[in-house]
Amino acid sequence: MAGQPRLSHMPPETLGLILSFLNGKDLWSVLTLCKSVSGQAVRAIYQWDATTEEPKSLRWATTRCNDRSGVKILQAYCRFGGNVNAVLRTNIGYFTALHVAAARGHEESVKVLLENNASVTAPARNFFGMVPSASGVSVASATSVASATSDASVDFRSKFDYLFPGRENKPARATEWLPLFVPLLKEDTRIIELLFKFNAPGRVTAEVPEDSEEGNNPNLPRSITLFHLADSKSAISRTHSRFSPLSSVQMPETKSTPIHLAILRGRLDLVEALADTGCPVDIIDTEKRTPIYWAIEIATLSLCPLARKDAVAVIEFLIRRCADPNQMNGWQSPLHKIIAAVPFSWAERHREIKRIFELFVLNGGDVNAPDGNGATVLRAFSIPGGSELLMRDVLRARQHKLPKLAKIFMSQTDFNINFVDSVHSHSFLHAIITKIQASGGAAHYMQGSAIADAKLFLELGCSIWLRDARGHTALQMLRDLGLNFKNLERLLEREEARAQ
Repeated sequence: MAGQPRLSHMPPETLGLILSFLNGKDLWSVLTLCKSVSGQAVRAIYQWDATTEEPKSLRWATTRCNDRSGVKILQAYCRFGGNVNAVLRTNIGYFTALHVAAARGHEESVKVLLENNASVTAPARNFFGMVPSASGVSVASATSVASATSDASVDFRSKFDYLFPGRENKPARATEWLPLFVPLLKEDTRIIELLFKFNAPGRVTAEVPEDSEEGNNPNLPRSITLFHLADSKSAISRTHSRFSPLSSVQMPETKSTPIHLAILRGRLDLVEALADTGCPVDIIDTEKRTPIYWAIEIATLSLCPLARKDAVAVIEFLIRRCADPNQMNGWQSPLHKIIAAVPFSWAERHREIKRIFELFVLNGGDVNAPDGNGATVLRAFSIPGGSELLMRDVLRARQHKLPKLAKIFMSQTDFNINFVDSVHSHSFLHAIITKIQASGGAAHYMQGSAIADAKLFLELGCSIWLRDARGHTALQMLRDLGLNFKNLERLLEREEARAQ
């Protein structure tokens, strides 16, 4: 129109300012319909973007374009001196172009950004809130940035639940996320290796100084590393040796390490990979529990047989890796912890408890080490309460034979083989009769096993004359109940005759 300036005659700064206010559709119309001004318009946009704090072309390239188109825009943006580390803000936080390109898996865009000195340690505030799932990066912003992808493959939420116990229904406090964060959760090894190639740190959160206001906030997951979030052995195997010190980084509240978390999740493969990477096997959490202590709790107390089996395998591996079998976890050693689980778990979980107890004893576990109260493991079954526990929960377990673990304790010189319980004044010989009665005669407790147990007790010095609350010896109790265990009855008769 006559008298009005033509776009091609405008200074680049003015043209760039005008075009920066156009939305994507209008800008596309200008670039396609005004052939004479398209080249100048493109240059004007990039020149203007190079002077602004939030370059629109950088946002377009990373959030709206596919990888191929995004690369072209990024290359042009960099040719005009654009800042690839410019912070892109939304109404809920901020991020850099590298965060979004890495999260979307745009390898070529990531490469262009890194080659033009994109910061691998640039933080992104509330980036977790912008990335609700690995299906893509949905960035809710005032400028209506579109969703990045549609491939729904992994749910981020589930991968964070085990990091924040008790917060399953609360949003994770995400702060200062680094570009490595999303690729690691998506197990996008192409992007992970590319970031490592350009010296990305092994952290997925920015370091917060301990003396700062944020550094004193235990809710901030500032110490999360790639080892805490790695979900497969392959993700760890692709790391470099220079990241090995990060394997011992502890979470703020619990002070748990990646190897603690791997045990909690029942991942023996992760435990092995972390140990190979350098994660210490004897590091303690806030409750002074080592990784092997966590495994003991699962092996002895878990209601899931498969979880107990996996925990025993973890214990075997940690012992092979020279985990200290006598390291005190608070006030007790691992052996004390195993014994403490007997009243709750023995009848159902005898196999696991027996196995790990033998593992510790055979690999240097000290049965004479005192706990915080001065009691040793051996003495635990020698005191009245301990002997009663042995009689009630070990001897009477539904097994055909006396457990070897019980024999280990009962054969000790300081064990009181003449102990009688506090309820019926039953001795260990009386306990055999009670077990026969409770098991329905020979249904669960064969006569041969009963005789073998009785012989063991007698050899250890158990008195044949001990009487229960009714004044009956073991032989009299057997006869009164009318149990058809003639060989056992003859054994007790011979012992009484010998003792007279």
